[in-house]
Amino acid sequence: VESVNLEEKEGQKWVRVIGTALKVGKSKNGVNYRISNLKEADGSMFSVIVGHRVDYDNPDHNVGEGQYHLEGEDVLKYNMKVKNTTTHPDIIEQIVDELVAPSIQGKYDAIEVQEDNSVIVEGIHIPLLALVNKHVRGVEGATIESAIAERIELNKSKTQEVSSMEEKDVFAKQIKEKDTQLGDANKKIEEADKELAKANKLVKEQEDKLKKIEEAKKLEVAKSHEDKVDKIVETNSDLKKEELMEKTDGELDIIEKYEIESANKPADTGAGVVGQINESVNDAKGDKENVLDLKLMEKHGDLTMNEEAYKEFNLEVKKRVLGE
Repeated sequence: VESVNLEEKEGQKWVRVIGTALKVGKSKNGVNYRISNLKEADGSMFSVIVGHRVDYDNPDHNVGEGQYHLEGEDVLKYNMKVKNTTTHPDIIEQIVDELVAPSIQGKYDAIEVQEDNSVIVEGIHIPLLALVNKHVRGVEGATIESAIAERIELNKSKTQEVSSMEEKDVFAKQIKEKDTQLGDANKKIEEADKELAKANKLVKEQEDKLKKIEEAKKLEVAKSHEDKVDKIVETNSDLKKEELMEKTDGELDIIEKYEIESANKPADTGAGVVGQINESVNDAKGDKENVLDLKLMEKHGDLTMNEEAYKEFNLEVKKRVLGE
């Protein structure tokens, strides 16, 4: 601080503070400030806050404002005025008593590490000037120093983006919170995957059970179908099992009923058969559609029907038995 002057106007009191912000050259913190850096800040305005803060945009901690200006070819000056506020009612007295001193707060767009481990900075932004304990300053011949310059972590990379330590702390905290949230989310996903696996296992077990039940039903139906065919074949051995197996259950029921009725009906002699045929023919006289063209032939001394007539007769009997 080069000068501190109390001023008053129309009942308002403030303190005017003038000093050096930055100088061309290498600072204690290894930052090699160049004239181009000072020119980047020349003429820019800044707000005065109390302490280096994360919530630097909180108006409760704003106690004044000022402006930077270049003096000569190697010095950047600041000129600010500070007032007491409700939140900080004695900040003027602390400045006058030299309990606090200015320290700029800002950031660099990029830095380049030199062979001697000093750094060259580009794109300096110092929109804030914080009132802090005066012993935090670090530039030889200057009254204040950039807050981030004291906290920069140098490494072997040639270029890197740098923001204020406060911003880095906030960013690190946000990353930690996000990591925690991500960890919790991953844990929930793992638990959900386990529950889903259990559910899929139960579904698979149920599907297997249903499949076995369906297979058992199919076997049962097939067995019932085959039993029905076997019963029909036992009744009439002239029928072929392979052909009957291709029939539906409904068709088998009709065939079974017919075969049972045929088996239980008393056998007729040749004469009796002929008598029935003649009776059927006589009853059907005048109705050409219902007359059976039956042909008789002599076989082993008996009268019987030829094969075609027998089939027609058999069909007629079947219709009568089934009530068709």
